[in-house]
Amino acid sequence: MTREADIKAAIDLAVRDFGRLDCLYNNAGGAGMFAPIQDIPVEAFDRTIALLLRAAFISIKYAAPIMKAQGSGT
Repeated sequence: MTREADIKAAIDLAVRDFGRLDCLYNNAGGAGMFAPIQDIPVEAFDRTIALLLRAAFISIKYAAPIMKAQGSGT
């Protein structure tokens, strides 16, 4: 859920298979690295942010225009 192309492909698949997109449920997540903050590499933080925030943003970016064009969706 952190690669833009994969997220777009999943949304496109749903629209192709079901003919529309009525709901987007952003539920990807993970705890990230558990360690004292001084021991967490920046790369581990970046991976956590990519999963928790960036993936939600990208999902909405591709789902919103579809729902807007349909005149409905959540």
